[in-house]
Amino acid sequence: MKLSKSILLASLLVVTPSVFAKNADLANAPDDFAMVAGKKITIADTRKTLIQKFGKPKADSDSYSNWEFQNNISITANYEDGALANLGVNSLNPSITSNYVLVGGEKIYLNKDTINTALSKVKNACFENMTSGGESMYDMFSDAQYGGDWYKTQFTTLGKGNVKALRNIKISSFNFGYSVESSQKNCNY
Repeated sequence: MKLSKSILLASLLVVTPSVFAKNADLANAPDDFAMVAGKKITIADTRKTLIQKFGKPKADSDSYSNWEFQNNISITANYEDGALANLGVNSLNPSITSNYVLVGGEKIYLNKDTINTALSKVKNACFENMTSGGESMYDMFSDAQYGGDWYKTQFTTLGKGNVKALRNIKISSFNFGYSVESSQKNCNY
């Protein structure tokens, strides 16, 4: 019994400093944001500020807005009491590579980065794979922060093939917000 307690105590002493160091690094990280259609979007945005930035939405209500741009970029926003709860950006034009999300100081670009290159930048993430009708959707979820508040960012690829192939397809959409949730399965931390 003494030996198992000693092993447990030793393992806690080894693991604990690295966990605190990781959290200290994250606490000092710059605020995360998205750059979409030339506009900076943060989780602190509201329905009002998004309408100011993107103009009149194609569809709009107190809880939802949708914008579609000629370059095949679609933006959806969900709100809770006027505050941004979730922002989704989908790119149907693979030649547009200027939209990105900054997570932990690292830029992850739509139509440029893959799940593998994104993972090399953020290091820790969870993964999900869904298949329907022969096409697969592969998601990577990462923690993000703004002003000390934590939320999730989701990166998605669509295609055919096994997980290895899907992780090498360019990211075609991202979502971030408080309502983005992963199953906390298949995590690398």
